[in-house]
Amino acid sequence: MRWWIIACVLLLVLCAAPALAAHDTPGKGPRGSGGNTSASDDHGQATAPGQLKEEKTPVPDPTPVVMPETASPTPLPMSVPEATPPPLPPSLPATPAEENPESVETAPTDAYLRAATGEGRGPPWTGEGFDPLIAAVAGAGAAAAGAYLLYRIRKRKSDLDSDRTVLLAPDAVAVPGFPPTLMEKYSDVSPVGTGGTAQVYAAVRRTDGERVAVKVPLRADEATGRCFLKEISLWKELVHPNIVRVWSVNILPVPYVEMEYLDRSLAGLAKPLPPGEARRIASGIAEGLACAHARGIVHRDLKPGNILLAADGSPKIADWGLGRVLGDGDETTAPGFSLRYAAPEQLAPGRYGPAGARTDLYQLGVVLYELLTGRLPYEGDGPGEYSAAVLEGTPVPLSKVDPALAGFDSLLLRCLEKDPEKRISSAGELLAALGSVEY
Repeated sequence: MRWWIIACVLLLVLCAAPALAAHDTPGKGPRGSGGNTSASDDHGQATAPGQLKEEKTPVPDPTPVVMPETASPTPLPMSVPEATPPPLPPSLPATPAEENPESVETAPTDAYLRAATGEGRGPPWTGEGFDPLIAAVAGAGAAAAGAYLLYRIRKRKSDLDSDRTVLLAPDAVAVPGFPPTLMEKYSDVSPVGTGGTAQVYAAVRRTDGERVAVKVPLRADEATGRCFLKEISLWKELVHPNIVRVWSVNILPVPYVEMEYLDRSLAGLAKPLPPGEARRIASGIAEGLACAHARGIVHRDLKPGNILLAADGSPKIADWGLGRVLGDGDETTAPGFSLRYAAPEQLAPGRYGPAGARTDLYQLGVVLYELLTGRLPYEGDGPGEYSAAVLEGTPVPLSKVDPALAGFDSLLLRCLEKDPEKRISSAGELLAALGSVEY
């Protein structure tokens, strides 16, 4: 606060000092000092020594002539108004009687006349009729006002940036990983799961008390942000009974997705399930995939943990973070998948091509195999061994695990074909095949 006051005072002194010196120094006028030894003519033009001065024709004095006081005329017998003679034009030359100093009152000097009428006064920058002190004070005042305005603008910006207040609800309790700026929207926040790029929290929406799930990015880097925004753009367009419903999405105050809250998933079910229950769940997943595929969207990460269950047991597909739009040419920089449910084209895209809609059907086949048998179709202790089994081995037929499941053999072997071209072709075909299974 003090620096701008000091700066304004110094600026005022620096601007006013030369003007005060020029204004108060004796013997100096607006045209300069009396130290010039050159002669000047009537108009201030300097004449060098020894130079003949050019004779100039005198210019008639434009000063109005004051007539001498005379005795009042004797009134005539008849009252006739005396006609007032018109004033002489200022450009007419003065008469000899008017030039006589004895009969004419002394006229105002040329300087006073010029000061009174403003005649001959030049613009301020020429120095004629210009007071440098007033100009200096006005300039210093304008500079001081500008400095103060600049100070206030910078101070206000600094206050907004470094002293920003975030208002939290009175009952807000900090939760690790959950953005504090979202606490004014949600209460009773608790973590429920973590994915590759995001964390999911259960929370209560303050506006209506509804229990919801809130998904926020794990990291604030470019790759995570791009993946999260892509998931938002895909997921919010999918509205189907077998797809987790998104209530709202936003990127401010932080990126987040608010969706319906479901507290169960296929990962938490005891397996194997009865064949009828497993078929019902697989049919619901296939219907959700049919909706997404019809819009050109593939999931690419189906697994029990991403299939949530509603209160009535209906399956709902969640977590579209690895999803993509078919034909958009946009592949993630580091494609992700869950190894135990990955399709051959995800493990060896050079051999089988890129992931697509049939990748989702392969993963659904693995999920159904696990629901029916409680185990995976391939065996392998480590990532390398299991990957080799997927790429080179043959899945164990269901009938060898449980003879009662022989009716599912043909369907699941078609779902688990290594070559996507030989695999079951669509979610609709899979639905029809599930409906015709006998057990």
